[in-house]
Amino acid sequence: MADDERRFTQEDVDRIVSERLKRDREKRGDATLMAEIAALKRENETLKGEVEDLRAASRRSEITALRAKIAKETHLPEGLASRLTGETEEAIRSDAAKLREELGPVKNVGRGSNPPTTTPKVWSKAEVEAMKPEELVEYMPQIEKQLAEGTLR
Repeated sequence: MADDERRFTQEDVDRIVSERLKRDREKRGDATLMAEIAALKRENETLKGEVEDLRAASRRSEITALRAKIAKETHLPEGLASRLTGETEEAIRSDAAKLREELGPVKNVGRGSNPPTTTPKVWSKAEVEAMKPEELVEYMPQIEKQLAEGTLR
C-alpha cells in the first residue's frame, strides 16, 4: 500500500456517516416530525373550512335579521320578510319599497279613525231579572246606561 492511499479510522467513518445522516434528516425531516406536520396541516384545513362555514352562517343570520327589521320598518307583514331580496341594506330597502308599493296602502282596520263596530246588547227587564249576581256585576254599566236612556224594555 502506498502512502498516497488514505486510510480511515472507525472514528472517521462514524463522523462521516453522522454528518451525512444529519444532512439527510434536515433535507427530509424527521419521520415523526413530518407526520405531526402533516396532521397539523390537515387539521388546519378542516378548521379553515369550519371557520368559513361559521362566517357564512353568521352572514345569513345577519341578513335575515336585517330583512325582518326592514320589513317591520316598512310595515310589511312578517311573512313577507323572508321574500325580500338583496345582500346589502340598500338593496333590501329598495326591494321592500317596491313590494310595499305593489301591495298598496295599509288597511287601518280597528285602529285610529276606523274602530271596530260593536253594538251593545239591549237587555229586557225579564233578562235582567233572570241574571245571576255575577252577570249583574259584569253587565251593570250597560244596564245603568239603558235605565238612564229609558231603553230597558
